[in-house]
Amino acid sequence: MVTDYDSWRPKSGEVDVTEIMKVLAANTAHAAKMIANVAPMLAGAHSPCEHGCNNALEYALITAPEVRDPALGRQAGRGGGPGSVTRPIHATVPPKLRRGRRMTNYFTEENSAETVINAMSDDADPRLREVMSVVIRKLHEAVKEIEPSQDEWMAAIQFLTATGQKCDEWRQEYILASDTIGVSMLVDAINSRRPSGATENTVLGPFHVANVPESPMGANLCLDGKGEPMFVHGVVRDLDGAPVEGVKMDVWQANEDGFYDVQQKGIQPEFNLRGVFRTGADGRYWFQAVKPLYYPVPTDGPVGALMERLGRHCFRPAHFHYILEKDGYDRLTTHIFDPDDPYIGSDAVFGVKESLMAKFRPIDDVAQAANMGLRGGFLM
Repeated sequence: MVTDYDSWRPKSGEVDVTEIMKVLAANTAHAAKMIANVAPMLAGAHSPCEHGCNNALEYALITAPEVRDPALGRQAGRGGGPGSVTRPIHATVPPKLRRGRRMTNYFTEENSAETVINAMSDDADPRLREVMSVVIRKLHEAVKEIEPSQDEWMAAIQFLTATGQKCDEWRQEYILASDTIGVSMLVDAINSRRPSGATENTVLGPFHVANVPESPMGANLCLDGKGEPMFVHGVVRDLDGAPVEGVKMDVWQANEDGFYDVQQKGIQPEFNLRGVFRTGADGRYWFQAVKPLYYPVPTDGPVGALMERLGRHCFRPAHFHYILEKDGYDRLTTHIFDPDDPYIGSDAVFGVKESLMAKFRPIDDVAQAANMGLRGGFLM
């Protein structure tokens, strides 16, 4: 139907009556047919019309005739320029919108979640629809339980905005947010269910670096000579207890001040306290490092501010990071923790598991230390 009547005027005082009558006739015929098709919808019938429309607005959009403004050479009510090609109005309506689900109920406080869920198209990806249905339902439940004020809801929006603005190539504030509310550990637990006897998984953390150069077994990961020396060794075995050869081991840790190399570019050497090794035929591995200490997660962003307001500390207990990989085996992402660390029972990201603790023992025997290439230090 023509709606933009003010723009439907000839440039000069002369009017082409024939063209105007054609336009009026087309719109009159369309209006009559629309009334006939829309009447059942207005009477409460829910079945689509011959065009698959679910309501009067859809019908009006889809069946509107192609009409050209006789004076301006454009489709009436559309605003096209001289010589523009006319097309049905429904051509501008996205196909998925034209096939959208009929809204059986208008939005109310009581039916809010179901109304939003029902707006999703049947054509949506099934898994995405399943996930979003749960997220929408639980979020609406939380809002109804909390009953936030407008100011409180805006504060939540501003928190999410600030979290995104804090992210960069080396900093992922959303991962930190997920870590500190335990969601990262929960997702990891769900996706890392293993048989009894297998080493447990834990969170990756935000400071892993890909493509670290491979080192010979026994290499010293400390490139700046700082920190208390530590000799780390162990054996990789399968569930039957047999040693596993050729396992790629990616290890990394924070320095004595609690920082990873990527947090102190220009201060720490690149790849400091990082190494990649492969186990031998006996499944053994060993390398030199420094004794890790507890350290804070980043607190200079919105997540740190939230933790402070919640009265939570921001520290992680001392640990080494490991990723173990070999074809035919599950990838293992884990930590080794110091059981004597003061924060072992209150990790800020909930990553500690009892099975992942190993004693950090001081080396008192000078000869033993020398055999390891150390001048004292610790053994794990």
